[in-house]
Amino acid sequence: MGKKLTVIIGAGASHSLNPDPKALDDQGYRPPLATDIFRGNTEFRRILNRYPLAEILASDIDRKIRQNKQGVGLEQILKSYELNLKNGKDGIITRNFLQIPLYLNNLFGEISTLFTKQPDEYNNLVMLAIDKLDEVLFLTLNYDTLLEIPLAKNFGIDFSEETHYINQNGWSLVKLHGSTNWYRSFPFQTQNASDDEYFKMLKTIPLPLPLQNNFILINMSGYGNKYIGNSPVYPAITVPVDGKYDINCPKAHEEKAKDFLTNCHNYLIIGTSGKDQDLLDLLKNHAKGGKVLAVGKEEKMINKTRENFMLAVPQFQNNFSTYFHQRGFSQFVDSGELDTYLDSLI
Repeated sequence: MGKKLTVIIGAGASHSLNPDPKALDDQGYRPPLATDIFRGNTEFRRILNRYPLAEILASDIDRKIRQNKQGVGLEQILKSYELNLKNGKDGIITRNFLQIPLYLNNLFGEISTLFTKQPDEYNNLVMLAIDKLDEVLFLTLNYDTLLEIPLAKNFGIDFSEETHYINQNGWSLVKLHGSTNWYRSFPFQTQNASDDEYFKMLKTIPLPLPLQNNFILINMSGYGNKYIGNSPVYPAITVPVDGKYDINCPKAHEEKAKDFLTNCHNYLIIGTSGKDQDLLDLLKNHAKGGKVLAVGKEEKMINKTRENFMLAVPQFQNNFSTYFHQRGFSQFVDSGELDTYLDSLI
């Protein structure tokens, strides 16, 4: 069967990339943690300004966050909006919410393109893991395509086909919450493929959105699309809501992950809190269990991550360790701890 490893990657991993910037890095596009998506810098606000109704809703989000009510953060706020949409409850807030996935698609697409051409930690993680192990599953919750950069360069693919993610020799990439280059189409075409027509359509179309089930994949830099030909499309990403329970990837990718997990004894968790119930249930129902290591920046937070995973995934309770450092993922790679960990796997 050989050595197998599942690498679980969250927003904290991309946020930690290149703490010592490279010559071509643009710090204005550093991947944000969830709390900064709508309260970001000039670059983020410029992108948000392209989606006027999302920008209006961002004012309400900011207002609610500043109220500082216990247990009410960004993910809880977005959850309330999403529930109205899924229940078909029409109204001005729900219509504004429809532009949030458009903003997220554009934001993380530009981050993927403009932040860095050399994501050092991902470069090393990909190269070392694939070189030292027989099979690796990269299981990511991120929309960005920064992890795809070293995979694309090493294997000559552009992630424009479903098979590019799962039919590789020695590795697979499964993006549970979607990607900036993935879309679903509406079941009609238009003669006027303009932004104005698209935004007008979102204001009047019946709810919930009548989207096709199949995924449309474009190459990894294919973000910000509203049409494919004359067919309007909508981003295939899961909005960062509390307890995110919307696995948003092609069915073949999900099945690949399930199959891999049933025979995997090693798990590396980087930059995620262990609060995503869809991820936790996937692991609980399919993971074999074995050796688990979680990487983070703060002892208190990484211990909470450990607790969350161990409570939700009983098979992780026997051999779960943590690594923390103020430089987090970056120090884990730079110090040689990644090499030591990979060499220790059985």
